[in-house]
Amino acid sequence: MELDRQYECLICLKGETQFKFIKLDKLLQEKIKNQTKCEFCEKKNSTKSCFECNQNYCDQCLDSFHKLNKKFISHKIFSFVQKKQINVQQLQCNCSMIKTIEWFCQNCKSSICKSCAKPEHEGHMQVLLSEIFAEFNRINSNQVENHLTKFYEAFKKFEGKFRKNFELTLEKEQNEFNQLVDEIISSLLKLKEKNKEKIAKEYQVLENQLSLIQTTLSFIKEEFERNSTLHPNKLFHLTRFFQKSDCENTFFLKNFEIFSTFGHRKLNVIKETLNKLHQYSDSHCLTFFEEGVIRANSKKTDNYGIAKNFQSDPIELINKKPIILEKGNSYLHYGKINSTTSFIQRDETFLAWPGSEDDNGNYSLHIYNLSNRKKEMILQGSRSYITSVSTYPKDSNYESKKWLYCTDRCGLFRVYDLEKYKQFREIIKIDTLVGSGILSAVVFEDQFKEITQKSQENEENVYVLMAFLEVNLPFRIYRINITEGKGEIIREIRNTGKKYCYTMNFFHDPFYSKTCIFFGLSHSFIQMFDLKSETFTKKFETIAHVTSINFFFKNPNEKEKIKRYLLYSQLNNLIIVANIDSGAIIKKVALPDISYLHDICLWDIIKGYFIIATSNKNSIKVMDLENLSVLKSKEMGDSIPLNIVKVLIKNENDEKECLVLFADGGCFPIILY
Repeated sequence: MELDRQYECLICLKGETQFKFIKLDKLLQEKIKNQTKCEFCEKKNSTKSCFECNQNYCDQCLDSFHKLNKKFISHKIFSFVQKKQINVQQLQCNCSMIKTIEWFCQNCKSSICKSCAKPEHEGHMQVLLSEIFAEFNRINSNQVENHLTKFYEAFKKFEGKFRKNFELTLEKEQNEFNQLVDEIISSLLKLKEKNKEKIAKEYQVLENQLSLIQTTLSFIKEEFERNSTLHPNKLFHLTRFFQKSDCENTFFLKNFEIFSTFGHRKLNVIKETLNKLHQYSDSHCLTFFEEGVIRANSKKTDNYGIAKNFQSDPIELINKKPIILEKGNSYLHYGKINSTTSFIQRDETFLAWPGSEDDNGNYSLHIYNLSNRKKEMILQGSRSYITSVSTYPKDSNYESKKWLYCTDRCGLFRVYDLEKYKQFREIIKIDTLVGSGILSAVVFEDQFKEITQKSQENEENVYVLMAFLEVNLPFRIYRINITEGKGEIIREIRNTGKKYCYTMNFFHDPFYSKTCIFFGLSHSFIQMFDLKSETFTKKFETIAHVTSINFFFKNPNEKEKIKRYLLYSQLNNLIIVANIDSGAIIKKVALPDISYLHDICLWDIIKGYFIIATSNKNSIKVMDLENLSVLKSKEMGDSIPLNIVKVLIKNENDEKECLVLFADGGCFPIILY
């Protein structure tokens, strides 16, 4: 401690002292300010304060306890007003000399001045106040120094450990970052090499296509110069040049010379022949848009809206070990198809199915990413189970889907947007307000303006056809207002037989320029409906209610129009093939030892394969389309297959054809590929 340093005396505020005291006046003022309650009873407000005791008292406690104690007789009592005004330098001894206190009597526990120290307190233990404060400061100073020393030593240890850990962590993070950078660079290099290979292949394809176009031009030029029309057979084979390519080209014939005066007429004949060829063939490949212009369109178009034809062997497929994707989170209706669907976004394949009831009593729509094998999203449903799930548009291109839609037993129709990646935002909601659930529904576009009014021709005319659980209600067609996200009723089709319609299906027929809609009615008929005339035109026999309606088409001779067939199943064991144009039953078979036939999936139309789901030993069967014979059967154990979906699983590198089953006994999706 520095003894030669001088400090201002905080008692008299005039002299100097070697000791640094606490400012008693500020301490006293702070204590007066903060304490308003009696410090003895702690109930009443304090009115007086004892300087020696350093306590506040109310009037009652001061009179009852403090003043009656003889040891406190010499204590100086101040009122609160006096206490706020008093200054430490004015504190004086209570003796007759009225001098400033300098000593403290330990026997009497009171402060005294120099004059009364001998006569009144002789023989008592007396200590100078300055010594008391000096000792107090010395003790505090030593304690502070000890604490600072310990803190400094602890801080040094902490600093060493922290610095070491920080350096190790920094080194680890640096290594991981460098490794990540190396991996990114390696991936980019691989991608670069892969793109080089892809570009080389595409360049080769383009060269081949250019060669084919040049060959075709030479062929057409030769035919024009000979003033002869192109035979339909030659045109048909010409179209095959473009079926395997994947581009659209337009080229001109303005440099060709037509020597015959009838060349203009001959060109029109070729145009008419090509138009007929388009109606007879299974894809648009060559089109005359105007005289002198030819467009080769190699993108196969599915004018009939039929599911994509898979080419993998279904017999080999069902022999593979099944993979269970998820258990106990779906709810399917027996004898009800169109309960599940699939679609593709950005080279990722998704599966959608109706979920079972959750803890809150709601039924939701589950979205599963098949490419990554993980649950993507659960779309909030309603208080009743979902009856159908499907996509729009209904064609063979899984990547062109715009909407995912579903219906439920509350009478709600919901549409979710598929054009924005993984958002699945609800964009349309139609409440039918019929007091009944929706049993089945299909969304279609009015391609041939059979419903659309002239004032609506420039709009996107999309409609939804619904059948209800209440058989007294008519079937309804709603026009979907995409802008407002709702629908309006434009037609009602009377349910004359008052039958349940568990399934319905349709296709667009470019030959007759009409949309063909089929209702599968329970214990009655499959009825074909004409949108334009608003009448039922054909009936196809059934015994039990229909579980599946499918279409396939054949073109055995390029000179003949396409033959259209109906393949359907019933909840019993019957499978039927009928000619759509004539209405005649071509073939039917009753499968032995089968109680229920739940679903049909057309797999390969060219080779004639389709797959059925049955409750016969809970099996799936591959059948021949020509003879309706069973080629292969696979038992699924305790799982009853209810719904079959053929799915194209895509990822960055390749794509695979697979079969997804939805089965009872947990109602879980099972994948085979």
